[in-house]
Amino acid sequence: MKHAKFDVLFAALLSVGLALAVFGMRIANPHDLSWIDVDAVTGQFAWEQYRTDPGHYFPIVSDRYSWPLAMPLAMFDNFPLAALGLKLLTPAASGPIQFFGPLFLIGVALQALFAWLLLREATPRRSGAAYRSSLFIGTLFFATAPILLVRFQLAHMSLTHQWLLLASLWLIARSNRAGLRGTVRGYAVLEFVAASINPYLMIMTLMLYCGLLLKWIMDKTLNLRNFWMTFIPVASAFVALLISGFINPFAGALVPGEGYGFFSANLNALFNPMSSQFGS
Repeated sequence: MKHAKFDVLFAALLSVGLALAVFGMRIANPHDLSWIDVDAVTGQFAWEQYRTDPGHYFPIVSDRYSWPLAMPLAMFDNFPLAALGLKLLTPAASGPIQFFGPLFLIGVALQALFAWLLLREATPRRSGAAYRSSLFIGTLFFATAPILLVRFQLAHMSLTHQWLLLASLWLIARSNRAGLRGTVRGYAVLEFVAASINPYLMIMTLMLYCGLLLKWIMDKTLNLRNFWMTFIPVASAFVALLISGFINPFAGALVPGEGYGFFSANLNALFNPMSSQFGS
């Protein structure tokens, strides 16, 4: 177990080091905004407006970028729950702060962790240097995957948290050992986190969960007495979507803004009008 902890830590550090080598140390600096471009500009703009809004904390909305209407921060695809936590911890007077880079590096480390856990769970456990080396190399294969780094380069910040998919596969791989209750509890936590980051990733992990449910039905693990438990992860995801603002019962009055119609706009339109796609 001692060697295992060292292997995972070393793989995570190597993976984070590669990400920093590719994109530069500045992405790790919360006060360095010089590298932010493309879609991340919109997310950073919305985060700073929410952060300096004294009138809104929870629910995670603000009207500083959509006055006079309040709009969920989730509309800008920038980690609403992380924004809420950082707003409580960082005073607005401390200057601009970005959390996209640090969160990406945390995601890379989690990618390494769940890759190692998945490979260890899905393969016969053995002792010796050869087995440890194979797990280590396999972990790096996942944690340094080009598709992960390309997502960050394209400024699709929330979609860089692909560790959620590996965590979902790990829960499936260990389901026989953890049992139905343990696996459902794990998926409830996972779906809450995924729904708090991005609905795309939530749907992907739920699809994997549905595959596990089908397996349980086929091998008769599920019955009428415990079938209700399988809805807990779905309920958990729904609650997270409500809290984060990805779904809103009042959305019809929020977007695009009742009374503005096709020509509705907010302060972001001054910097990012996208006139080629949406007109004025």
